[in-house]
Amino acid sequence: MSVIDGSVKGVSLVLGPSTGPGARKTYLVTANFATVTAGDTGQITGVQDRIQEHVRNGKTLTVRAAMGANPGTNSTGGAVYASPTITNSSGTLSFNLGSTTGVAEAATTPAAVGFLVMCDES
Repeated sequence: MSVIDGSVKGVSLVLGPSTGPGARKTYLVTANFATVTAGDTGQITGVQDRIQEHVRNGKTLTVRAAMGANPGTNSTGGAVYASPTITNSSGTLSFNLGSTTGVAEAATTPAAVGFLVMCDES
């Protein structure tokens, strides 16, 4: 059982005002992962920093919540989802990767797995 770190590959604003103090925004974040097997968990550390690297507006982001979005693909072309339950601990997202249930059944290398990440911006 291992923790597999994700590498953020894309960030786009899905919902939220473009200006204003304390603005709450939702971003679609896509990430790639190394090989995941049954029992492994995925994580993205410092997700607010990864979003800021793409947005570059100089604002401070605080992650409030996250959920799985679009599936990524594995090395054989199958769909890979993040588990329905995603834990946020100070901007580190933790989750399972796998089939529609979010459980890895065999070795797979997920790419472009999507997450909706809600942040407060100040």
